[in-house]
Amino acid sequence: MDRQSLIGFGLIFVIIVTWSYFVSQFYESKQASDVKEKAGQETRVDSRDGKLTRSNGGKNENENGAIQVRSLPSQTHAKPVNFYRMGTEKKLEVETELFRAAVSSKGATLVSFVQKKHLAYDHSFFDLITDKSGSTSLLFKMRNGDVVSTKDVFFQVNVNEGKQLRGDSIFVLKFEALMDSVSETKLKIEYEFKGNSYVVGYRVGIESKGESAIIGNAYQVVWTGGLGFSEKDRKDEISFSHVNVLMGDEIAKLDAEEEKVVYKQELEGNTKWVTVQNKFFMAALIPSSPSSGVYLYGERTGTDANAVETYTVALKESSSEKSDDITNSTHNINKLYLLYIGPMDYEVIKLLKVELERAMDFGWEWLTRPFAEYIIIPLFEMLENFFTSYGIILILFALIIKIVTFPLTISQTRSMRVMTAVQPKLKKLQEQYKNDPMRLRTEMSKLYRESGANPLSGCLPVLLQFPILIALFNVFRSSIQLRQQGLSLYYLTFNILSILQQFVTNKFTPTPIKPIGIETIHIKTKKKKGGDK
Repeated sequence: MDRQSLIGFGLIFVIIVTWSYFVSQFYESKQASDVKEKAGQETRVDSRDGKLTRSNGGKNENENGAIQVRSLPSQTHAKPVNFYRMGTEKKLEVETELFRAAVSSKGATLVSFVQKKHLAYDHSFFDLITDKSGSTSLLFKMRNGDVVSTKDVFFQVNVNEGKQLRGDSIFVLKFEALMDSVSETKLKIEYEFKGNSYVVGYRVGIESKGESAIIGNAYQVVWTGGLGFSEKDRKDEISFSHVNVLMGDEIAKLDAEEEKVVYKQELEGNTKWVTVQNKFFMAALIPSSPSSGVYLYGERTGTDANAVETYTVALKESSSEKSDDITNSTHNINKLYLLYIGPMDYEVIKLLKVELERAMDFGWEWLTRPFAEYIIIPLFEMLENFFTSYGIILILFALIIKIVTFPLTISQTRSMRVMTAVQPKLKKLQEQYKNDPMRLRTEMSKLYRESGANPLSGCLPVLLQFPILIALFNVFRSSIQLRQQGLSLYYLTFNILSILQQFVTNKFTPTPIKPIGIETIHIKTKKKKGGDK
């Protein structure tokens, strides 16, 4: 490729990158406009103070990572003894074909979720849950003024021991706690495990015979903590850690990129899911019907390989009561959520049919993602059906891409040959009109039209391949199938194929064309020097 074509190619590439940047800035500003700070309330999210605050019986406490309960009018109810905070903890283990989980009766929370199919880089088991006090919980406000996290509540459980599951077998853990003896308000949490699925059913129930002790039966479903590390290159793995939220049809993202900076947002609107994820794994909270909003919190500690990103996310379930009328709350709550805790396998999460696959990063949403979803991933899965070696699959994939883009390569070669053929005529024009640059450009354009040559056609075919190559890179770098696969034996094959391709390309590529623009510049320079003499 000649220098002029390279310059043209570079300019087009810069235009695409610049356009993508401004488009992304537009969407970020649009998402930021949806973030609302609750000023003038007892409890709010303030992105400037560096701390999240919550109300606790009229006393403000700064708690790193705490999530707020919307301030509701206090009542004259006598404050009872918090008997639900007393009890004995019991841990129940559930093992499936894919993971080993542990659930504690203190908080009815997941305290462990160890992967069985996917191991750490040293072939050891690793736990995706990093907060050992529990990753799942509810947060709500009682009529006596207490802000309660279920992590502090002791529940009764329906079984005395866990269970091993295989295939389609199902096991349900039922937790129940009496929150108020007067209204007989009961809080129920259920986990439903299946032997061959990463999806865990998480059902929340609030029942009362009278006025509920939980104001408006409003609550938040909270996930606490980032995801456990599993890769040898920890610095690379931490760079992929972030939170994604699907609000309506838009994806919002929170990434704790810098140390000693508290990142937080409060988003309102139909929330279809929220995820905490890293390079290969994710934990997703998926409500059966959209939640009314979400709180996001993130913080980064340490640097480089010692960095840790901690996230807390909470789906908001709106109060059924108006703030000035809290006397009519006798209805019960029963809502199902899905917890997906496992690998970011495109086909697996797509089966959930909640657009969770949009949490996977394939590059530019409007350009490279279609190539990834409709070409690269289906082709990769088709090859998986015929070959067990991912090394062979990658080699075949490279060959297929070459075959598909071959017409573009042929077009580029033909264009360069045409340019080579008109090169002698261009030189004559340069000599003939060396003192008249305007006439030279006019005659050159006329020659290009008559011969069918196009100076930029040599780089355009290469540019058209870029969306495919970028999508290919984004798919393969985070593919759970290629994670920790030993491909060193196939690197030699790739190198040999690359050398052969370069050899064949050089054989069929015509001699590079001497750039016309440079010659014209020399003519101008000589003329100027002559005038000075």
